[in-house]
Amino acid sequence: MEIPVSNNFVNDFDIFSSVSDMQNKIYLSTDEEIKIYLPSADLLSNRVILFLLACLSAFGAQNEKRIIFRCNFPSYAWDESNLASFFQLHTKDDVIQLVSRNISKQIPVLMTEKVEDRLVSLIGEVYNNAVEHSGSEYIIGNCCSVTNADSENSRMCFYCYDAGIGIIESVRRFLKREYPNLFYEYRMQNAKLLKLALKRGFTTKQPPRGVGIDWLLEFARVNSGYVRICNENVLFEQNSIGQITYEELSNTFHGLFFEMHIMEDANAIYKLKGE
Repeated sequence: MEIPVSNNFVNDFDIFSSVSDMQNKIYLSTDEEIKIYLPSADLLSNRVILFLLACLSAFGAQNEKRIIFRCNFPSYAWDESNLASFFQLHTKDDVIQLVSRNISKQIPVLMTEKVEDRLVSLIGEVYNNAVEHSGSEYIIGNCCSVTNADSENSRMCFYCYDAGIGIIESVRRFLKREYPNLFYEYRMQNAKLLKLALKRGFTTKQPPRGVGIDWLLEFARVNSGYVRICNENVLFEQNSIGQITYEELSNTFHGLFFEMHIMEDANAIYKLKGE
């Protein structure tokens, strides 16, 4: 089976819609080997697309299918090494802590030790959620620094994907188990389930552990960064001025995609309240 990648994306919503469509074709295919056809090398300049291609590899592996990429441009422009920068996460707590600490060191802002510790805890929580609650053996991540084309400022880009059940299904199962009345109200409303998961103080863990992802959303907002989450048929985005949108995809996006960008700020020092 061969699946072509579109070369006519108008916006990021189109990208996620296309990837969810490819995921469904992979899931429904009876072939053990799936070829993904890349029509243009220009696609490789888009970091989100490149990471989502790695997500397709992880999703294929989760479903016992091998994903092979093919292209009609010079072979030196693409091979499997293009995905080598996306690491597959180890599941040991000490490794997660080390990865999280290394990521926090790349955030291009000045911060106190307490703020850094909070970030390390939360980034680790993103990975721990993938490891403990997704049911996936295939979890990938990436962190890099990018210089903006229109300025000398840089930004940190952080990505994580797991091919498991995702945050929406995790919340749905939690409500069914602990709050059946809410479950019957929310069970078919995916955007509401995701909104509940992002609500301050909400957790599916018993006993509650760590800090909520809402803290990370707030950190990105005050830093003019942005956060994007995609799961099931919901694409969530908080933009650089804190505006939040929930868009509905026509197909299910399998697994959980998390993306965060933090902008460089050399003129501020970030502290917790009370420091």
